[in-house]
Amino acid sequence: MSDDEEYAKLLEGTILEVPKAKRPRKSAEPAPEPELVTLLKLATSPQFWFPDGNVVVVARDSLAFKVHRGVLARHSAVIDNLLRAAKPPAEKGQSWDGCPVVHIPDSPKDFEWLLMALYDGPRLFKHGGRLPFNVVAALLELGHKYNIEVIRQEALSRMKTCFCHSFATFRASVTFGTVVRGSEGHRYAEMALFTPVLEVIPTQDAIRAVNVIRLVKQTSMLPMALYLCTMIPAATLATGVMRPDGRCDTLSQEDLIRCIDARTTLAMRTCRKRETIWYSRWWRGVDAMCGNSRACREAIAVKMKAEREARTIFPTAHPLASLAPEIRTLSLCAACLEAMLAAEVEETRFVWEKLPADLRLDVPEWNAALTK
Repeated sequence: MSDDEEYAKLLEGTILEVPKAKRPRKSAEPAPEPELVTLLKLATSPQFWFPDGNVVVVARDSLAFKVHRGVLARHSAVIDNLLRAAKPPAEKGQSWDGCPVVHIPDSPKDFEWLLMALYDGPRLFKHGGRLPFNVVAALLELGHKYNIEVIRQEALSRMKTCFCHSFATFRASVTFGTVVRGSEGHRYAEMALFTPVLEVIPTQDAIRAVNVIRLVKQTSMLPMALYLCTMIPAATLATGVMRPDGRCDTLSQEDLIRCIDARTTLAMRTCRKRETIWYSRWWRGVDAMCGNSRACREAIAVKMKAEREARTIFPTAHPLASLAPEIRTLSLCAACLEAMLAAEVEETRFVWEKLPADLRLDVPEWNAALTK
């Protein structure tokens, strides 16, 4: 497997085989210290175990990284101080392979992403363009914790393409779509958000997004993150989302109440938006420049009749979702099509304008203008 193929598999979340550190051969030499035996039972990172590394970092007592102290210290004074506090082997400090050992409480996977950004920054950030939310969130959390500004800013700029405060940015960069999840034999489609540099799956990412946004004090990003939380099933919203490493992301009580209260309001806005697009447009009549008013009225009437007969119950309140694809399926003249698409944008803009208030948030920077 080439380096690029291995790298792509890692981005897809494929769990690579993690080799166990080898035990020393039995010989007449004295038995190793108990602490060393414990260390040797740990897994070592296949990506970050350098033969010339001079410090071993153990993340959450489960995965060890043999890396270069100078690389870490160059980017973070916080990590540098942490490494300085470790006693060298000569002073009877814990050692492995002749290197001092430092323990950190961070997730092994998250710390591995941080090392990837420090060692292979351009390769990580440019690989495929778009990164999964969990990677960007890990970089933002650890970049903030260890005061690595270049990593923090890179992650934050990616987050802002999705969790934006400007309607113009939202329209230009955010696309709602689906991803296929599950294992073979049980696959299902789930809503996702895509920007050129970020992929977000609300059911697994939205709660963590709220918490990391609060961590870095970026209030203007909260409305979009909380909006996505309102689309999470109630049981998950109340109990939290479990990560693969066993941690559970939960909302604060205050944010949980915000989301519960907003669900009803957003459901009403979803219905109002559809009513305005379909029913009000029919009652007000077609566009003044319409080339065939009878045919256009009939096309809208057919859509209205289909909705009434379907008696559709929308499982998710999602008023920011575009109705443009549905509008384009109607047999309308060019003038009426353009008018209905413009009405759809205006209704979505109105929802955007009211979003902070619907979530009981005060966001002075919130911008509902059509242009930047």
